[in-house]
Amino acid sequence: MSFLPSFLAAVTVYWLGWIVYARTLHPCAKFPGPFLASISRLWCMAQVLRRRVDEEDRELHRKYGPIVRVAPNEVIISDPTALKTVYGFNSGFTKTDLYEIFIFPWERRPALFTTRDEAVYPSRRKLVNHIYTMTNVLRSEAAIDSCTDTLLDQLRGIDRQQNPIDLSVWMRWYAFDVIGALFFSAQFGFLSRRGDRHGWIVAGDAMGPLLSVLGAAPRYARPLIKAGSLVAPFVLRGLRAMLKMEGAAEECVKRGMEGGRVAEKGGEEYGMVEVKSEILTALVVGSDTTSTEIISILYHLLSHPSTYRTLRAEIDAATAAGHLSRPRIRYTEAARLPYLDACCKEGMRLLPSLGMALPREVPAGGRVIAGEYFAAGVRVGISATVMHRYKGVFGEDADEFVPERWLREGAGEMEKHLFYVSSLPYCIGKNIALCEIYKVIPELIRTFDLELADPDKGWTVDCMWLHKVSNVMAKVSVRKRE
Repeated sequence: MSFLPSFLAAVTVYWLGWIVYARTLHPCAKFPGPFLASISRLWCMAQVLRRRVDEEDRELHRKYGPIVRVAPNEVIISDPTALKTVYGFNSGFTKTDLYEIFIFPWERRPALFTTRDEAVYPSRRKLVNHIYTMTNVLRSEAAIDSCTDTLLDQLRGIDRQQNPIDLSVWMRWYAFDVIGALFFSAQFGFLSRRGDRHGWIVAGDAMGPLLSVLGAAPRYARPLIKAGSLVAPFVLRGLRAMLKMEGAAEECVKRGMEGGRVAEKGGEEYGMVEVKSEILTALVVGSDTTSTEIISILYHLLSHPSTYRTLRAEIDAATAAGHLSRPRIRYTEAARLPYLDACCKEGMRLLPSLGMALPREVPAGGRVIAGEYFAAGVRVGISATVMHRYKGVFGEDADEFVPERWLREGAGEMEKHLFYVSSLPYCIGKNIALCEIYKVIPELIRTFDLELADPDKGWTVDCMWLHKVSNVMAKVSVRKRE
């Protein structure tokens, strides 16, 4: 009978002691932020579930300043000088346990994306880096072109039906099919069948909130959350879809391997399990991040008709001058178009695929960041959605879609502060993403007349770990001068 009161008293004393420590003695106690965030990661979990992480992070910095405490041992920073310090190569800052939620249960060792050991990462990257070089990606440009062919053919069919379409859905189909063509030797058939093959997209959208909550939760709570989630039907559907993805990846590896081994360098075997992990990571992470950047560019262009017309004129002039190939534009040609380059950078700046900060752990000995000392082990992160609206870098109109800013003096300095996925130095798939983006945007504009079905309605953006865009309804018709 006396156990319960004693237990409750002990819990009360513990929490009172923890609150006093967290608020006064913890290395992060000097940084401002919401009260609940300073004592528990429940605040982070609640923020994720509200699906407005990007807007809330910007509001936190407006309220509390350049350094905000968002968890007992974690802060987010808006000072642009911190970007290279935290995320640069050989910075010493390591990935946090957030990445553990993306480790597949059958892996013998973490994939490149989830590798946290800075001493291991370079050797792991060296094993697969040659696949992702721009030179090698351009050798596979025909595979991307085949997906563009399918996309354009299917959209021509839509033209005859005279129905608005959701461009966000079509761009996700396109990005998935590109991954299929590049890694699986064949398109998955999302575009040709105009649907979600195997339920992968629906499952990914359903699993996204769970993964985001797991990432925000403390490590000790994750097993309980996982166990509780198994009763949810959407989780079971997601797990079944993941098994299908795994099976497809394994078949792909079997076709491309001899003797079950792809590479052996520096005494480390890189076999079927490791290759399968890399392929699944490209499928799960690469498709959604790239499609978000494509749709952001298109949406902002269609929301600004004069900008759209200026870009179309540049594309038409380059085509007429023979600077853009037919039937398909090559990446090297598109990358030389200054206004296209400006529009792509501006669209990705305003809605980067990353919706929340990617935390890193301060290395041994601590570091000074943005003029403040951070003890070893403290988690620090920078939100792309905050950095990309920083007026000290991008100007007073940083909240506006203004591609011309990239044609002005000082554009090179701005580019150093871009933080979308395909700009990150450690994003190994960035060349694939850039190739897709710079090829498909001008092809769509050269081939079709595009306009929003209801310019006043806007789009729907959910922000948890990644941005998820939907309801980009547009009218598509073949240009008469095609």
